[in-house]
Amino acid sequence: MKKYYILVVVLVIILIAETTFVFLDLQKEDVAPEKSYINIPKEEDSDSTDDEENSNSDLEDNQNVEDSEIANYLSYIPHYLPLDYSVYFENANIEDVDQSVLIVMALGVGMNNYDAKRCSVDQCGYYLDNPIAIKYLYDDFEEPVYGLYYFTLEYINNILESMYNIRLSNLEETTSWDNVYAGYHGGFAFQDDYFLNCSSGIGENRYHVGFVDDWKIENSELIIYEIAAYRDTYTQTLTDYRNGYEITIDAYFPDEALNTLRDNSEHFTRYKHVFKKNDNGYYWYSTEAI
Repeated sequence: MKKYYILVVVLVIILIAETTFVFLDLQKEDVAPEKSYINIPKEEDSDSTDDEENSNSDLEDNQNVEDSEIANYLSYIPHYLPLDYSVYFENANIEDVDQSVLIVMALGVGMNNYDAKRCSVDQCGYYLDNPIAIKYLYDDFEEPVYGLYYFTLEYINNILESMYNIRLSNLEETTSWDNVYAGYHGGFAFQDDYFLNCSSGIGENRYHVGFVDDWKIENSELIIYEIAAYRDTYTQTLTDYRNGYEITIDAYFPDEALNTLRDNSEHFTRYKHVFKKNDNGYYWYSTEAI
């Protein structure tokens, strides 16, 4: 009886061994043919490699840009509605925009950074941190008038380089009110390598409204598609920049303006914004209606 059990165990071991051998052999037959599909002729290797590298490069760029960053890049687009200037009104690229507009945009970012405490007193600050007297503009005053806020030229240049890939040089000093840089946060005079806040902001009643329709990275360029309009708090309307389409809203509630734009997007202009790459990320290059 004992011999019978030993014989059964031996037969089971032999059966398991044979089954394992057959399974492994079948696995080899299944895997081997797949390798032949990656055999690319040598004359196609060069072009294929270039295409693959470009594709991988764009893919890497795409992975480096988060959705949350897109709104920040849109803030680079030059527009200042209180002075009736905006690239949304007319197609433009970086070479078409007056340097003073770009400076105003950078000063606005500087003020936002100051409010958020993202700059040090040697770059920007309040006049109590580093009182700097304004020249020329207040000569009739008996006591010196100090810039309420200040930014160094180097600090604004760093912002301009990130946003527009430019740096200022040989910039003329502000000697009269005619060449003050008027922005959302007030007027700034450029004197002694400082931008000094010299007046309060311009009252405004028109505000940009837009939403991202799509975006992609192509040939190392960031392309953002936006549907946009502006809201007017006086007339309580949402108006297209280009075609004159207008719809009445309660413009005191920004969410309502955006929701109205989304619900009626077929009536409003779609824009293509192109951002080119530099060492800081992407900078605004052009905007066109499509």
